[in-house]
Amino acid sequence: MDSLAEVSAGKGSRAQKAVYAKLSDSFQKLMKDRKETKRRVAIGVLIDELNRILTVSDLYSEEAWPNVKKSDKYNDLLNRQDLSKIELEKLNRKLLDSAFPSTLNSPEGRATWIAYAGIKLGNPLPFTKEMAKPFIEQAFYPIIMWVGLSVVMLFISIIITSSLIPDLFQPGSLHLLLSKPISRSLLFLTKYVGGCIFVGLNVTFVLVGLYLYSGLQLDIWNDGILKCIPLFIFSFLVYYAVSCLAGLIWRNAIISVVVTALFWALCFVLGMVYSYFQNAVEMKPSIRGIQIVNESIWVRSMSGRLLCWDKTTNRWQSAFGERDDQRLLGPVAIASQKSLYFARTENLPFGLGGRENMKLDIAKIPDAYDSADQTFTSPQWADSRLDSGSNLPKSAEFMIPWGESLAVMTPNGLFVFDPSKDRPVENRFEGITNVLQNFGVKPPKEEAFKQVIKDVDLTRPFDWTVSQTRNTVVAYSKGEAIVWKLNSETGEYAEAWRKTFDFDKELLTTIGCNDSILFVCPEGLAPMVVDLNQSDSIRTLDKIGNTRVRQILNGPTKEIALLDYARNIWLLNESATEIQRPNLTGQGEALSATFADDGKLWVAYRVSNIAAWDLKQNSVAQVLSPRSSLRDLIYYWILKPMYMIAQRPAEMEDLQEVLVTNASKSIAVTRNDMDMIDQEKETGTSILSNMIFVSVILTFCCLYLYRQDL
Repeated sequence: MDSLAEVSAGKGSRAQKAVYAKLSDSFQKLMKDRKETKRRVAIGVLIDELNRILTVSDLYSEEAWPNVKKSDKYNDLLNRQDLSKIELEKLNRKLLDSAFPSTLNSPEGRATWIAYAGIKLGNPLPFTKEMAKPFIEQAFYPIIMWVGLSVVMLFISIIITSSLIPDLFQPGSLHLLLSKPISRSLLFLTKYVGGCIFVGLNVTFVLVGLYLYSGLQLDIWNDGILKCIPLFIFSFLVYYAVSCLAGLIWRNAIISVVVTALFWALCFVLGMVYSYFQNAVEMKPSIRGIQIVNESIWVRSMSGRLLCWDKTTNRWQSAFGERDDQRLLGPVAIASQKSLYFARTENLPFGLGGRENMKLDIAKIPDAYDSADQTFTSPQWADSRLDSGSNLPKSAEFMIPWGESLAVMTPNGLFVFDPSKDRPVENRFEGITNVLQNFGVKPPKEEAFKQVIKDVDLTRPFDWTVSQTRNTVVAYSKGEAIVWKLNSETGEYAEAWRKTFDFDKELLTTIGCNDSILFVCPEGLAPMVVDLNQSDSIRTLDKIGNTRVRQILNGPTKEIALLDYARNIWLLNESATEIQRPNLTGQGEALSATFADDGKLWVAYRVSNIAAWDLKQNSVAQVLSPRSSLRDLIYYWILKPMYMIAQRPAEMEDLQEVLVTNASKSIAVTRNDMDMIDQEKETGTSILSNMIFVSVILTFCCLYLYRQDL
């Protein structure tokens, strides 16, 4: 695409210019626009155009391809005049490959077989080795590591080494060894370490062989395979300690294997039960968005539920349905309508679907704006207050407040909602309309969304941000930021400038802005501040350091709050020259935040608690903490302590998958995908607890033997 854009400006080789001359006029215009404005062109359009060129009969000219006749692979086709359709496409494809050698790679001559000892088995596979690489790394290797390494090889190792300790304490062996001045405890530890070294050498041989084979044969040099070696040895240390303890007590290899297998099964079941409770108690209820409507507090949970705070019971109440595993846009309160607007859809990760045919849900909450209002006698979260509104624009990604309305962002633009048009269209056939309404069919509604930012084609991962005055709108996608400014005379937005950043364009990046500066926060890097009046003026917020940013908020008095995935909240002034980290309730545990109209910063922390920070007084004005249920008590006081000291086979599987899939950077493509427990923190806790567990088991074994030495 970029090569053709350069050719449109008169650059490129003669062969490239010959190809460009055969492009359609409309596509040539697209290439010129791309060169001048860096406008994105859908890849499908390029593919269709190149496929059309394959059928052109007069593509070749000796002037454009002077060296083609010197190549044997072209002679046969060039010397013939009556080429079939397939032969013509074959010739033109070779010419395209020759014109763009570094861009187009011909698949001709490439095939993939399954082979053993150099013998090809069956027919060629319907894909090339390059096409199979992502599948091998992302799917095949994790399965091999889990089934082959964590289960099969682990139990084979336990079976092979299970007889070392029972045989050690057989009368004949023990008397021979104890003829030397050495204790039973030292003998035991020597055998334990020797068994671990034996298994470690064997697993090293297997995984190094797999690493070299995948590198030499498949050209996949996956360092994660080698990193799994110490991980497996550490996991074996834990299970072998249990095997040694059983062998020491019962002096039987079979019993050692059985006891170790039961221990593995117990840990696995405990991990499954813990994961279920963790998902139900810590993950799903955790707050990911807050909306303050006077004294009424609404939050969005990670599971996609809309919750309302019930003062009488001190608990969160599910509003308008109790369905989990959905994606919730909003909520946004519109004071003029005395209503709460939101949209719900099926939640699919990595940007896969779940955004089509979304419809606004409207919750009538007049009593939240006027406590004396008696329109409704039911609780604010009751289903009877819910009504349906207009369809959202296709592929809606974000919903934010927009003055006395709301705005929806999509990959194709920004749309502003007009509440006055969210009503049925007048129908001249009132009788038919009434009959349809009796059957539950509502008349159509006016188009309530107006597109104010057009001609945009963003690719995930992308983000949008709007300044508090709505004079500045910024979109970010694939390493490029686009800035629009509001024309006060026409009331329309015009593109001000674009800028491409030099970090990895695949990184999930969060942006935020006011009317003077733009925050660009790529995952794993220090946040950057760009001057909106001088796009080349960029500085980094080194005080915050390398992090992942979840939210960037503009306060009513021009202060800025930044929430990162380490759950810290940073406060900045309007120009981002002053940075502070207030030490208030919820700091270091924050999950979400929002500014209220009175200037207070409401912070959600520790799953479902909320604190209101008074930034002027640097104090906490209010704390909402829901009462614990029986399920919460079982999780926090029984399951979690047991899990902290138990071996975690499922967690080791997750770490192996992280290593072999080269997941050093996140595979998230939306901010919703980033809402997960920190893998590194959990893994570090697992390693520490298991080291303590092994130490306790070995100490008990040594004390058991010491008593026999007395």
